[in-house]
Amino acid sequence: MREKKGILLIDSVVLILILGIMVLPSLLIFRQILEQHHRAEIISIATDLAEEKMQETLGKVFSAIVDDELGYQNFEPPFQDYSYDITVAPIEDAPNPDDFKGIFVSVAHPQIEGVLLFTLVTRYNSD
Repeated sequence: MREKKGILLIDSVVLILILGIMVLPSLLIFRQILEQHHRAEIISIATDLAEEKMQETLGKVFSAIVDDELGYQNFEPPFQDYSYDITVAPIEDAPNPDDFKGIFVSVAHPQIEGVLLFTLVTRYNSD
């Protein structure tokens, strides 16, 4: 009998099939990780944009913080896929509702449910 040297064609085919079976789940997991990363990045940007709008609103004097009732508006490029809405509402349960306002900042994007920030402001200064 002759000695076998090297690998046969069938050995190569079996090896390729085994590797293919092992690589496919890895590719699917990698794709899922990329999608989750992209979603997390969108949420992070939406949160940053919401915080920016909240700070912009809080920079106004108490009497100038009013509900603009414009509904959702788009951000400027490069964030044109994001939109925001600022809602200002009196706090009815407060002892004097005219002295307290609730500010809601909502940022939306087509690929997420949205980000909502809330804060309470008062007419009184805490110097």
